[in-house]
Amino acid sequence: MKSIELNEAQKPFVSELENLIRSCEDTMAIDLENSDITSLLGHLRVCQTLMSVQSRIVELSTLIYGHVKGLLIEEFKQIQEDEVDFYKSMKVHEFRLWADGKMSRWEALYLKSERVIKSLDRYNENLRTLISAENQLTTHLSGQV
Repeated sequence: MKSIELNEAQKPFVSELENLIRSCEDTMAIDLENSDITSLLGHLRVCQTLMSVQSRIVELSTLIYGHVKGLLIEEFKQIQEDEVDFYKSMKVHEFRLWADGKMSRWEALYLKSERVIKSLDRYNENLRTLISAENQLTTHLSGQV
């Protein structure tokens, strides 16, 4: 079953969304295990910059997903007119499966957008905790000298 396709005017929105998601994922994939406090602070600044694109990610994913749902309804109406008997006999469960199949690519992108935003929030919080612990350890060790 072929997924719903967007036209050429809508594809840049998908590319922008995918690039923003990739930027967030790539930033969170950086190994921080042996980083010093300066590196951690620099990485936190990068992550905070990415926090500013979260609203754009939500906007794009909602825009795309909502538009695709509208296209699905239009496609269903057109098919209904062409193949009335087949779709009149379609059960609700079968319709849901058909619709889920048509929407799968876009639903996955929408869910990935949600996941990357939540992950970035948790990642930033963990990074702040790590920096705080590093600062406390440094302060503690400098007080012992």
